[in-house]
Amino acid sequence: MAFGSQTTDHHTELDRVVVENVEEFEYLGSIVTWANDCSMERQSQIQIAPGAMAGFYTIWKSKGLSTGTKLRVLNV
Repeated sequence: MAFGSQTTDHHTELDRVVVENVEEFEYLGSIVTWANDCSMERQSQIQIAPGAMAGFYTIWKSKGLSTGTKLRVLNV
């Protein structure tokens, strides 16, 4: 990934295979772009958040857990 320039004449080879130049890619769950623009990353996280919160549905509805415990889970 070359930062700061959308196009580059430099080609990288690994074991005699040319590695493709891309404008963006996902690495460890984060979107990395050539311009270091994090707006796509924020948009991706916003889209993922409802699904993550839905996973806590049984915790939020549980009568066996106190409100304090539920808040601690949320704040971690």
